[in-house]
Amino acid sequence: MPSESRKLTPANKVGVGAGIGALIAAAVTLALPGTRTAEGSVYHAYPDSSSVWTICNGHTRGVRPGMTATKAQCDAWLAADLTDATSEAVAITPELLSGPVSLRGQAGDFILNAGAGRWHASPMAREAAAHRWRAACEAFRGYIVLFRPRGAVPKEYACKPSSKGVVYCAAPGLVNRREKERRDCLAGLAA
Repeated sequence: MPSESRKLTPANKVGVGAGIGALIAAAVTLALPGTRTAEGSVYHAYPDSSSVWTICNGHTRGVRPGMTATKAQCDAWLAADLTDATSEAVAITPELLSGPVSLRGQAGDFILNAGAGRWHASPMAREAAAHRWRAACEAFRGYIVLFRPRGAVPKEYACKPSSKGVVYCAAPGLVNRREKERRDCLAGLAA
């Protein structure tokens, strides 16, 4: 007699959700120290380079001019923000759940820094979707978004003109962050 197909019961759904939550939590735990370092800590609200009010380690939700925060509040916001970003990465690229925890964590770090839209269109997401974990990790190195500078450009910025003569630059901090994401991602492949 053929076996009856198993239905996903409410209890099973809770188990599946808990399992995914555990995979996301592991990635956040692994990525958190590097993300904290890359973001830096500022305990008062300030407008970032895009004029978005920011506090702590890149937290923007509900931030107003004049706000201050404690280290404990900043730590809590960073953990929540990185969890949300890692969850977004998994929603966009579900294959991350079967990949290395280090890639999942760095995907969350990337989204926290650059946004879900950039992850969705990135070579990292494309390689992860194809289960090419090493290629996904390596792709962090080359994913640098260039910007058009306004005014004088610090000499440490890598700038070059386009074919139409427009100058575009890469901020050294962003280059360093993508390299850190690549290195941390690859470290998880060796384990």
